[in-house]
Amino acid sequence: MVATTLCLNVGVGVAGFTALCLIADWLVQRVFKIPAELAAEARISICLAGGVWLFTVISGTFQAVIVGLQNFRLIAIGNALQQTLTYGAGIGVLYLSPRISSLLWWNLGVAAVIMLFWCSRAKTEFGGLRLLPKWDWESAGLSWRFSMWQILNSLLGIPVNHADRFLLVTMIGPAAVGIYGVALSVQSRVVGLVWSAVGTLFPAASAQLRNEGASERFILITGSMMSLLAGGGYAILCVLGPDLLCLWLGESVGRQSGPLLQVLMLAAILGLPSAVIYQYLMATGRTRISTLSNVATAAVTVAASFFWIREAGLRGAAWGGLLGLALTRPIFHRWVFRQYFQGIATTTECFCLLYLNLASVLSGLILGFALHRWLLGALGLLPGTLVSLFATPVLIYAAMLAMEATIMRRRAMVLQLCSEVWRKIGRRRPQP
Repeated sequence: MVATTLCLNVGVGVAGFTALCLIADWLVQRVFKIPAELAAEARISICLAGGVWLFTVISGTFQAVIVGLQNFRLIAIGNALQQTLTYGAGIGVLYLSPRISSLLWWNLGVAAVIMLFWCSRAKTEFGGLRLLPKWDWESAGLSWRFSMWQILNSLLGIPVNHADRFLLVTMIGPAAVGIYGVALSVQSRVVGLVWSAVGTLFPAASAQLRNEGASERFILITGSMMSLLAGGGYAILCVLGPDLLCLWLGESVGRQSGPLLQVLMLAAILGLPSAVIYQYLMATGRTRISTLSNVATAAVTVAASFFWIREAGLRGAAWGGLLGLALTRPIFHRWVFRQYFQGIATTTECFCLLYLNLASVLSGLILGFALHRWLLGALGLLPGTLVSLFATPVLIYAAMLAMEATIMRRRAMVLQLCSEVWRKIGRRRPQP
């Protein structure tokens, strides 16, 4: 199975790398409309990005072996090593050679080192592992039946995840993509770390499928706690992010990217239940359902982004993603609860367990934002931000815990209220 997966990933990686090299000129001239003096740098960078991706998809094969063995300590060490080399040392590379191609040359070397790291660890942890690609039709069939919808989801995600930047460059200009990219890169790195942590639910939930309802109970309880913890981190970045960007990148860039980062972090908070439900659907082999829901979300996101970019400019791209989640995911998650969770709790109870976390996170966000603004007004930007860096996280998590305690004490009243709301908006038939 591993050798067949490696064969597939090598083929896909080489095809993607080759395709990027072949269309680099077209992307530079027609899609992103890069100025002539930066065109050569952009072409090299696009090709290097393809090389990084090639090593990354090969690494994924061996890293998946470690995930399957549930050696999460090793996963954490490997991810920390990759993050440190990519982002920590990457700052030093840019300081010595401030060119995009320099950073991508460094990232290419890091990707190669990480690939060798996962390869060696997989060989050590899983004795007899074949390190060379080999095609086996039986293994390919098993893999395809499980992952064909995930592959389709990934392919659809390529244009959808870049639609916001494409709309920005065509409707506003290349400079808008750079400003938007600052906020998006910060958000994507943080969200990526959280999704990696939530990804530990997949093997754990899969292992409990033998007992009816055990996987669902595990997902609801553990996923709810992980969402609450991650939501507090998102809220902290939402509050402190704009001023930290000003201190890091300067007033000009920070003031433009900061509001975008706040909207993107709100979208990340709203997407926390999606991370939990995605892991459940993957663990139970229902990848088709997950993919179809992502298609609906993507369609709404692209349409909303197109409208809001025209109305609100740069910030409209971030609002498009937020609206795409808000208008589609709660409906989809409620459908999942009604279909697969009825044996352990009512639909309202399941929905509240995941979504009331958002109310706790938002309460902490509001209080944290109020404290942060007061500290900035009283102490100034630099001293106020430094004090807030310690005080705001404490207040946010304290407010979240207080809200959670209040909800738990009034659980029956909250469930009754939610049931009444569902009945009034016509989405749920009264039950005896």
